[in-house]
Amino acid sequence: INNLSMKQTYDLKPTDSHWWGEPVLQEGIDLPFTVEEYADGTQEKFPMSLVCQINCADFIQGNPDNSLAHMLPDKGIISFFANVDYFLGDMDATGEGMGEWSANSFRVLYSRDMDRLRTHKIVDEEGRDCAIPAEPLHVPQDEVEESRVLSQPTCFVDEIENYYPGYITLLQLDSSDRHGLRFYDGGCLFFFISPEDLREKKFEKAECAMFSM
Repeated sequence: INNLSMKQTYDLKPTDSHWWGEPVLQEGIDLPFTVEEYADGTQEKFPMSLVCQINCADFIQGNPDNSLAHMLPDKGIISFFANVDYFLGDMDATGEGMGEWSANSFRVLYSRDMDRLRTHKIVDEEGRDCAIPAEPLHVPQDEVEESRVLSQPTCFVDEIENYYPGYITLLQLDSSDRHGLRFYDGGCLFFFISPEDLREKKFEKAECAMFSM
């Protein structure tokens, strides 16, 4: 990822809700990787990017009128990961395309024990930080970027209703000029979950899909 040092930084604690940044996971929960298999039978693992982290207690308190927020667990951290390197400009990276993404390309992890959290720092082969610096959930957005958490989707509504009827949109990640993030032609990446799985805290059953023009 280029020009990380050029981006604005914010005074955020590791456990705050935020976009991007370094993952904070409960001890015993492993950082998710994408596994790339080659023709010669070898494999290589690449860490998925954290795209968003929700501190449940803080999010509920800060969004008292959001009925979906009150379906979250009363405490803990929900972490959303996705293999988005290709869409951030790494043309050598592999990734999914339009439609439903496989479990090899995304993960939603729930860390309930706030006393046993561990920060994971992701660096490249030369030791340079690979993560986009963390940003608060309500960063001032330009008019074409409307990434949002636990809200009705603002685009591709017909596609979502067709392929994920009755599902809750946990996350909408828009293409972003600020980060050079391009999901093809004005596309978005979505994370979905059924109401039943959300109530039962079964975040491992979340779905992920990309839609584009």
